[in-house]
Amino acid sequence: MTESTNGNRKGGHSYPHFLIPCRVVPGMFRDEWLVLIDAVDPKNPGEPLEVQMFAHPLLVVRLEGTPTREQPVKGWVRVEQVGVQNGLAKILLPQFAQPVGTYLYINKDLVEEFTS
Repeated sequence: MTESTNGNRKGGHSYPHFLIPCRVVPGMFRDEWLVLIDAVDPKNPGEPLEVQMFAHPLLVVRLEGTPTREQPVKGWVRVEQVGVQNGLAKILLPQFAQPVGTYLYINKDLVEEFTS
């Protein structure tokens, strides 16, 4: 796998600088979102895998509306891309996610570089 650089530094914090598409609904608490990501099962690349992760609102950008429990909206979550192989990007998530843990695989064409 080809390694990429990690987040840029601003005020002592490292912020992810890649984006992947997601769907967003309210989380358990007021200051978090539940992010739903359509990933790829690395053991069976033809099978989709829905990944669920709680995220701070600063990690979610470009929301297409106001999410509700009944109506998720599209958005983009900030992540780190740590490699690309066979058309799949290996993504380091900012939080632990179900059922994948801290890494997921997604079609490399869905990953965008984030420039703020």
